[in-house]
Amino acid sequence: MSSSYMPQIEHVVHLMLENRSLDNVLGWLYADEGNKPARNIPAAATGHPTYDGLYDGISFTNPLVWDFGAKRENFPITRVQDGQCLNVPDIDPHETFEHVNVQIFETKSPPTAARPTMSGFLQDFYDRADSGLWSWEKTLQIMQSYTPSQLPVLNGMAKAYAVSDRWFASVPTQTNANRAFSLCGTSQGYVDNQNFTPYTCDTIFNVLTDTGRTDWAIYYHDLWPAFDSQHFTETIPYTQFQFSAIDRIPSVADHIRKMNDFHMAARA
Repeated sequence: MSSSYMPQIEHVVHLMLENRSLDNVLGWLYADEGNKPARNIPAAATGHPTYDGLYDGISFTNPLVWDFGAKRENFPITRVQDGQCLNVPDIDPHETFEHVNVQIFETKSPPTAARPTMSGFLQDFYDRADSGLWSWEKTLQIMQSYTPSQLPVLNGMAKAYAVSDRWFASVPTQTNANRAFSLCGTSQGYVDNQNFTPYTCDTIFNVLTDTGRTDWAIYYHDLWPAFDSQHFTETIPYTQFQFSAIDRIPSVADHIRKMNDFHMAARA
């Protein structure tokens, strides 16, 4: 980022949402050819602004899905008429490391330096057929993605400000390892949620405090049950539970605040 912009930044808000892909929530952001972004950083090689989202005609061929090996195109979510478009897919895709490998590499154990084919999503989602509620229509839900009209706030913010169409997960896996990378720069070798085992390494909040910056806060909505080997001991914010080093910060309770406090601070 250019240093000329830094004096204009007064606060940084780090908001971590649950797992979704760019295509799933912002893929059709610029589906209208006449509404492309004004700027790209870095500039597109062609000299014309581009956006690495979706367009009509993208298709994937995966012969592993028994007799469904023909090309399957991505398309906007269609379950608008029954008010269920926000429930697509209505069964979670596999999220663990080995299954995401299948989605990206078509195998649970790709060799070192393997090139991703990005062709295993349909197959891996179909493998959830053990739910007993499967159908070909349900399988194709994994190929659907939201339109700007279905997610107007997120798409509106992306157009009004800036969005990265080349931002990748630190670990292609579940939530906790990626939250660890965002706050600690490491997942300590964990590649799955590991039964919610807390991380022990220092967080960005520890570093800020150690360098004399104490103007930070962690805002929470719900509490999480912490427990020892025998029983539940207390309820604390999930971030505080997940990263035990936060409790080493002096007067840490002064930095743990409720979401309403964030709303008040933002208005001020």
